[in-house]
Amino acid sequence: WLNIRSARWLNIQSAPTATLSRREKPQARLPGDLQRTSMSVKYELAPVYEVVAEVRWAPANVASPVTANLPAGFSLGYASAFETFAMGFASRVFPLGFQQTERTIPPGLFLPTHQIALRIRNKLAGNPVVYQVGAGVYTANALAPYAGWSDFSPLIRGGLDAMLASRSESERGQPVTHLNVRYMNAFRDSHFRQRTPLEFLRGVLGFDLRPPPAMSKVARSDPSATQLAFTVDVDVGLKLSVLVVDGPMPPSGGTGIGLNLGVVYEKELAPDLEVLMDTCSRAHTVLHGVFEDFIAPIRDELRPKE
Repeated sequence: WLNIRSARWLNIQSAPTATLSRREKPQARLPGDLQRTSMSVKYELAPVYEVVAEVRWAPANVASPVTANLPAGFSLGYASAFETFAMGFASRVFPLGFQQTERTIPPGLFLPTHQIALRIRNKLAGNPVVYQVGAGVYTANALAPYAGWSDFSPLIRGGLDAMLASRSESERGQPVTHLNVRYMNAFRDSHFRQRTPLEFLRGVLGFDLRPPPAMSKVARSDPSATQLAFTVDVDVGLKLSVLVVDGPMPPSGGTGIGLNLGVVYEKELAPDLEVLMDTCSRAHTVLHGVFEDFIAPIRDELRPKE
């Protein structure tokens, strides 16, 4: 009961399967149309409210007398090691302007694996950017107004470099087990231009939502509170996920349509700055092309500027 407008991301062919060692740099090329996509365009009415680059690894298990009694995924013994990592990370990103720290998990408490424990904000950047770290996780978050990948990627690099240098000796050789880049978009009344949310989903984003016969027999209104999720392979190790939500929208509230786009790298990556940045760039190339396809019908309404 769902028809989707033809778009590049549904027609991408996966490259031949390849086996990558921990220290191999993925070399597969993206489809030609995505390689040619211009990334210098910015939009005055851009719907994006956050862009995230995230990496995860397996944190070292530090022995503790009470570790055996903790729930799965928690580490008390790692807490002291994390404090050393956090202090090193904070000192390394301080010269980059990341100087306002916030603890989301106070020192000394249990640390769930891959849970954010420290947040560091940058008020010197042209747009709001936040670093976050925890037990086996690092994220760089660019908040609205998003200045573009050319401004954000150097900050991703700076944070990754600090993260790699701050990891303990027992973790330093650990590969990255998960890397993803996400675009989070919220379309609101200013984007609808007199369209209903359903008309926007159908006519702009290309999701032709129609109830199946079993529902249409009893339906007295159009579908609402919609949530749709899709995942497709787009390249060696890369998967694209698309989540569409019709309902309350962050960060300022109100209703609208959320379009969350993410690309995940599912193979192990060497803990090498260039390898990680190359993979982030490949993921972003896919996301940018997909985003441009989705907004094509309203591109001029978003006021593009080169």
